[in-house]
Amino acid sequence: MFERGYDIHIYASQRPPEQDYAPVDEMVSDRIEYTTIPKTKLKRLSHSRPHLSRIIATDPTKLTVLANSFRFGRDALSLHPIYKMSPMIGESFDIIHAHRGTTARIGAILKEAGVCDNLVSTFHGYGVRQAREDPQRYQHLFETGDHFMGVSKHICDELANLGVDKQKISRHFNGIIMSNFSFRWTDTVDSVPDPVKIITVGNLKPIKGHKYGIKALAKLHHNVDVDLEYHIVGGESNRETRDKLGSRKEQLSKQADELNIADKVIFHGHIPRQDVITKLDNSHIYVLTSIEEGLPTVLLEAQAVGLPVVTTDAGGAEDAVSESARIVPPRDVDRLYENLRSLIEIPEQWPEIGKKGRHFVENNFSTDALNDDLVEIYERVAAAE
Repeated sequence: MFERGYDIHIYASQRPPEQDYAPVDEMVSDRIEYTTIPKTKLKRLSHSRPHLSRIIATDPTKLTVLANSFRFGRDALSLHPIYKMSPMIGESFDIIHAHRGTTARIGAILKEAGVCDNLVSTFHGYGVRQAREDPQRYQHLFETGDHFMGVSKHICDELANLGVDKQKISRHFNGIIMSNFSFRWTDTVDSVPDPVKIITVGNLKPIKGHKYGIKALAKLHHNVDVDLEYHIVGGESNRETRDKLGSRKEQLSKQADELNIADKVIFHGHIPRQDVITKLDNSHIYVLTSIEEGLPTVLLEAQAVGLPVVTTDAGGAEDAVSESARIVPPRDVDRLYENLRSLIEIPEQWPEIGKKGRHFVENNFSTDALNDDLVEIYERVAAAE
């Protein structure tokens, strides 16, 4: 957006761990403001004084909106609107673009407080799941927002089902920078590798379906005369301590032990993004076992590397894979097993399958093309003001 002549301000509620930093141009990094919002309500209240003072000193009338718990319920009581507004005091934006549903709800309150003329919201899987469970909490956003972007057709359909005006919905994919990914096949594969490395990337929440992947691997181990490794990359959740996986890892480890494949399932926990790419480079097959997804960026990354893919048709996953991918229903261990087995039996075809996947990503998920689409959405929203 900077390169296209836009004046951009970036507001983030927490600074990512050092290991998760991606290289950011200095011009962009100078526009990022971090406002740490404490996790607990008591700490949030005790640390809110400088933010309240700043708002009161500049425009105290805004507090009648930001702190209106009768209208905004828990979102106002959480004090998030006050923390978010604090660094924006004195600014006025043509558009606020809020990423993810929880942040977009706060964006709707900021719009009503006069911070922006238009609100654009990007929805992923978690946001629509939360809106389904608690539609009342999203009512103000759906009434106030000017445009809603879903990262897949599935998410767009969900937004429409939740009552969002279809004229305000656009599908806008996540993109990846292809130059960050090298094609992992340099030679033909004449025989089955020893071991065959199957990989999945995703936090250890049940919705990611790791237990079904472990069951499918156990079936492979007991029925296919091939040495296998199943690599699971991901931690307990984004909130976990970075060096501790927590109870879900213990549950999955116990499952693998009961299925007599404990030595075949390797848990890597949360690792830096570049290390994830290295793990993909060193693997042979990617499997996604999720029950529901928005649009899994890691499917794009796996195909950019050239891995053959087996995935569930979990929400937006189908939007993210080429025709060469194997697609199965969620929770279907037998179909996972059958498709993984059939791939393992044709290693000589892996490079060609990988080429099709990489070309698909190049043709559909180029960041340059997607950013051009984003400019069109911004211009259309601003013109309709």
